[in-house]
Amino acid sequence: MLDVHAHILPAIDDGVKSLEDSMEVLSGLSNIGFTHVVATPHFYPGRYKPSFQSVFQAAAQVKAALMEKKIPVEILLGRECFLDYELLTSEDRATFPFTWNRQKYQLIELPQITVPKAIATYLETLQKTGIVPILAHAERYNRVIRDPEQVHEYLEMGFRIQIDAASFSPSAHKALRTTALAILKSGRVDLVASDIHRPSQLEDVRLGIEFLRNECGEAQVKRFYELA
Repeated sequence: MLDVHAHILPAIDDGVKSLEDSMEVLSGLSNIGFTHVVATPHFYPGRYKPSFQSVFQAAAQVKAALMEKKIPVEILLGRECFLDYELLTSEDRATFPFTWNRQKYQLIELPQITVPKAIATYLETLQKTGIVPILAHAERYNRVIRDPEQVHEYLEMGFRIQIDAASFSPSAHKALRTTALAILKSGRVDLVASDIHRPSQLEDVRLGIEFLRNECGEAQVKRFYELA
């Protein structure tokens, strides 16, 4: 199982705050069944803009602790990139995608309400370099909550659609759960990810995956945690 969206690098963004929390989260994800986790710290100009060096150093610390504690999870490096003009000018932009099976993918977060006019230009830039865009937590955007059919527009742009596992848990906010279920029933979910920020979210991730297993069957759930 591959988790394409997780905030598991300590003290880098709004994710885990310590190495101990990172180990607790990764041990929990391993127990749920994950074998590979993409660390996706935010690149969000005005809020979080950690350098690649700081991201790389935090990842090295996490990988060393995983080996020491014998937690069988492999870490990949990516970013959760808020769509902003700085994505095109950042000196770290080449490090934003992650690679899986020789294909590059980039996790992209959009503004809550509107679709920026710059989106077509940026997606064209990505696709020219062979990078596949993944839309982060599609169920959380206001326009999709109002009309889940809007997801089709993102698919036509070339996005893979990612939903947070916790949005399927019984304790999820009603609007998020309703939207996630509508996208699921429409057959437009490509990926489910933890989007985990702290150990307290592990149970909701587990319950969300359990719900999907009951709703869709084990074979389909496996496809939600693969990239082809």
